[in-house]
Amino acid sequence: MKSAALLAAGAALVATLIATPALRSAAADEKTAAATAPVFCVVQGDRISDPAKAAGKVVVNGKTYYLCCAGCKTRFDKADDAGKAKFAKRTDLKTEKAVLEARLKVLTAELEALEGKPAAAAAPAAKTAATAALSCAVTGEEIASVADAAGKTEFNGKTYYFCCPGCKTKFDSNKAKYAAEADKRAAGATAPAHK
Repeated sequence: MKSAALLAAGAALVATLIATPALRSAAADEKTAAATAPVFCVVQGDRISDPAKAAGKVVVNGKTYYLCCAGCKTRFDKADDAGKAKFAKRTDLKTEKAVLEARLKVLTAELEALEGKPAAAAAPAAKTAATAALSCAVTGEEIASVADAAGKTEFNGKTYYFCCPGCKTKFDSNKAKYAAEADKRAAGATAPAHK
């Protein structure tokens, strides 16, 4: 359980730094974390880049969760109360982990700057541009990174990525059609809405 140990260590570091008034205001950190928290599909766990474009939302114990596709909505609706609570808990943990990891990167950079250490090498511009332009081949929805994609398909020597498993299935059913649409969007056309 290396990830649990890493998460615990990161949480301990964040707690220590937050508790030190000279370095950080706890209230400001909580506000920043809430504003920058990523959103995940409550069923699949895939990152949703824009909650306003999510396929739906549900409420569990008074808290709103988002869905990436109609298939996830159906799966959520079929779950019993215990299943819905498990989906929500997993999503809460995944969100908290992502916030802590992002915060740890910021704190590490601040600490290195205070200690006069050089900042970590920046990613090559080409890699950054490719990541920034990553989007679902079916919906055009932005995908934060290759790691956040719900799947990928190789077609005509090119890799296409998806925001949810439903989009991968749709793409695979008519690769030529969806590849042409994705290539057109990549060339500057507008993206259709998530269906």
